[in-house]
Amino acid sequence: MKEFIVQLSGNLFQIKVEIEKELIKGNKSNAELYSLILKAIDFLKTRRRGNPISKKLPIYRYFDNKYGIQIYF
Repeated sequence: MKEFIVQLSGNLFQIKVEIEKELIKGNKSNAELYSLILKAIDFLKTRRRGNPISKKLPIYRYFDNKYGIQIYF
């Protein structure tokens, strides 16, 4: 099975890093959000279905420009 790399948007990555720092310090107020982020990453890695998205399609450019989503195959 081909391994896929999930790349988070810049904002989501920053949030994930900040929550990790809080958890290390013992603040568990965002533990549920952190858990959801990790579950989403695992889901994207293991349950990917369908054909790869062509980078020539307008929808790919739309999501890449608007949300900073980059898909690597």
